[in-house]
Amino acid sequence: MNLNFLDFEQPIAELEAKIEELRMVTDNSSVNVSDEISRLQAKSRQLTKDVFSKLTPWQITQLARHPQRPHTVDYIPRIFTEFDELQGDRALSKGATIVGGIARFEGQPVVVIGHEKLPIFTFIDTPGAYPGIGAEERNQSEAIARNLFVLSRLKTPIICTVTGEGGSGGALAIGVGDRVLMLQYSIYSVISPEGCASILWKSADKASQAAEAMGVSAEQNLRLGLIDQIIPEPLGGAHREFDAMAITLKKTLSEQLAQLQSYPINKLLDLRYQRLMSYGMAV
Repeated sequence: MNLNFLDFEQPIAELEAKIEELRMVTDNSSVNVSDEISRLQAKSRQLTKDVFSKLTPWQITQLARHPQRPHTVDYIPRIFTEFDELQGDRALSKGATIVGGIARFEGQPVVVIGHEKLPIFTFIDTPGAYPGIGAEERNQSEAIARNLFVLSRLKTPIICTVTGEGGSGGALAIGVGDRVLMLQYSIYSVISPEGCASILWKSADKASQAAEAMGVSAEQNLRLGLIDQIIPEPLGGAHREFDAMAITLKKTLSEQLAQLQSYPINKLLDLRYQRLMSYGMAV
């Protein structure tokens, strides 16, 4: 896969370009440059570690929005089997922005999102609900409210994972659960950095400052008690290794589900209620 490097990754991109040029030489001549390729690959890996060890909230936001980042449709075949998609938004159309259906998770019947008698996994990756007249004409606010109401009372384990960008009501609509997880370079917030900047500074150009102030990163959300666990990503981000990311995510989901299924349903619902009521209490 050809990687789309972000601005802060340009030193890495330059090294990778040199490696690719040397590979071309190897393919088209008798010159052996394998040692130099190995040296540059080690240098590129170390440079990537250095760059990713000190990312700013805005750089993490850029990673969460990476055009090559894996989405729900990429994780489903790598984590679940026998997936049968369900469609329909109860108002107008099939609801193309939400993917959901019944499947099997390690042989167990589950719902990726939707049914009240099976464990539920949700995958959050949205900048937020569309703030337009058309969306309200199609009962967007009612749909979000209905989801909050139903998810809070479902008598089954619910695990929510922010895989990319978790923004506003669009994220919260499928973000009520017994566990909320975040991928390492995902973001979760009440509004996008650009939206926040437009309100506070009257300019979306201040988005990087807004990202710093809002605490959008997984580490900041964990510190505030808004999520339960951060799932590490492959070096350089999930978009570099779809399969490796899916393996790590599946392992985490399996561990969390086993823990939740050890609780009686009444205990599970009580813990979920306490969880929801505790938001905003952390210092």
